[in-house]
Amino acid sequence: MDLRVPLSAAAEAVGAALVEWEAMATRGYARSCAHWRARLSDDRRVFIKQALNGTAVEWLRAERVIYEAVRGPFMPSFCGAYDDGELALIALCAYR
Repeated sequence: MDLRVPLSAAAEAVGAALVEWEAMATRGYARSCAHWRARLSDDRRVFIKQALNGTAVEWLRAERVIYEAVRGPFMPSFCGAYDDGELALIALCAYR
C-alpha cells in the first residue's frame, strides 16, 4: 500500500506546516494505522498516527479523548488532532 502523509490535515492539527517527514514501519494491530515522524516549520518534531479504516478511526477517537483528558509525566504531550469524519489523525510532540 502506497501511503502519503496527509499534509494539510496534519498541518491543521498541529498549527504548522510539515517540512520533513518519514514513514515508520508498522507491525501487528498497528497496520490499521499509518505512522510518521515529522519536523514542522516551527522546528517542533511530532509523531503522527493516521487511521486507515473505520475501526481504526473509532480507536483513534478514543485515544484522542485520553490524550486530551489525562496529563502526567508518564504521558506523551498531545500536539493536536484532525477528524473530518473520514480522515482521522493525532499528533504527539516528540522530545528533542
